[in-house]
Amino acid sequence: MTTMAPKVPATRLNNGLHMPMIGIGTWQALLFLSRGGNGAPCNITRLFYIAAIRSLIDYCAPCLPGLSDALFQSLEVAQNDAMRTILNAPRWTRIVTMLAECGLPTIRHRIYARAALAMARYLKTRPNSTLAAHLRHGFQRPPNTRPDGDWVHAMVDAARALGLEWLTWSVVIRIWPSQTIFRRLLGPPRPSRSFSRLALTLNNNYLPFSARRV
Repeated sequence: MTTMAPKVPATRLNNGLHMPMIGIGTWQALLFLSRGGNGAPCNITRLFYIAAIRSLIDYCAPCLPGLSDALFQSLEVAQNDAMRTILNAPRWTRIVTMLAECGLPTIRHRIYARAALAMARYLKTRPNSTLAAHLRHGFQRPPNTRPDGDWVHAMVDAARALGLEWLTWSVVIRIWPSQTIFRRLLGPPRPSRSFSRLALTLNNNYLPFSARRV
């Protein structure tokens, strides 16, 4: 029996968007669902985007806060085009308007928030580990001005970007796993009312994990 090599996700789509970790087939499915006329409604395409595309970003977020500005910009462009597809919005639609309509944070904010969540969970559950000591020490270092490949430094800077300096962070760790403060970290309130009514009609046990947390 021959073993097949794992499929490497596409890093660039034909339309010029850099989309690490996102396969072309998944993106084409979103385009198919959002076709005008017989396409799925906005709340369905939004759910598909969160469950099938952005969930990959969420899963990898603890490894991503040290990305360069160019890579962050590529991911933002990818989400912007996804929102235009979901809303059938023209190219001149403002990004802040689409974010508000979809109830989504920027990719950078989402990655920083998910990284901060992962760090909070680790510091709470393994406070005496070597990595926890490095993370605590990281808050005593000055912010990094450019990516240097130091993952611990990038994680700490992600927390700083959210306004969580060490004094505030120590309070966050003590109240973990409070849902309120971490919901605020993850971005603007969502879902919308119409989307909430749709979600209530579905059996939560049959939804992907990422969709249950929407």
